[in-house]
Amino acid sequence: DLPVCALADDRVVEIEGEPTNVHKAVELVASHLRKFLVDKS
Repeated sequence: DLPVCALADDRVVEIEGEPTNVHKAVELVASHLRKFLVDKS
């Protein structure tokens, strides 16, 4: 059961661990997502 805003190929990322490692992991995920948010105008 997917929410109405979800696509079939969406993924959930769970990050846990030491705060420093979690921070680095969040930065990596954010940098990966930025690839999809490029302004094409």
